Amino acid sequence: MIGETMSSENQSAGRPGDQRTVTALTARGTELQDAKRMFFAFDGSRSFMDRDGARQEYEQFSVPREVEAEWLAELTDSYLQSLGSPGNWRAVHFFRNHHDCGHLGALTNARPRGVLWERTAYLEHLLDYVAMCRSGTGGTNEARASVEHVISEASRLRAACRADRTRKRVDALVEKAQHALRSLPGIAYEH
Repeated sequence: MIGETMSSENQSAGRPGDQRTVTALTARGTELQDAKRMFFAFDGSRSFMDRDGARQEYEQFSVPREVEAEWLAELTDSYLQSLGSPGNWRAVHFFRNHHDCGHLGALTNARPRGVLWERTAYLEHLLDYVAMCRSGTGGTNEARASVEHVISEASRLRAACRADRTRKRVDALVEKAQHALRSLPGIAYEH
């Protein structure tokens, strides 16, 4: 009778519900979970994968670009959510690494969080992020606000410094930020 049994031809065709299809989809799902874990562990950065010798292993998963784009959006959201938490310097580092200049406002509005070195790192990375974004887009007003934010926050950090080495690091940051501010078009800045 028609429909009572599938021929071996139909069974091997991989029809939905076929045990081999279910097994293949399950295996692919597990592979994608492993790939996602690896993608997230390396912040979606192939250069980080290269550095640690993991890129070849990751590329064996053959993750479609659309899926990677979804994962990168998840990482982006996660880092934006972390801006109010200690260690938020990692967010600036993430956006710099991905050359994603779409978050300058959010990064400027965030205060550096964490222990002194983390707050200093936040401001250092932010200043580099501003320079990267300026070279690509030219938003002088937003860049000015960001650099002024770095100077203001670094001045607060300076007051918290106990060690000479830390003070020198913060002083170098302020000097670099002042230079960056003076180099912006149309700005005469005395500080």
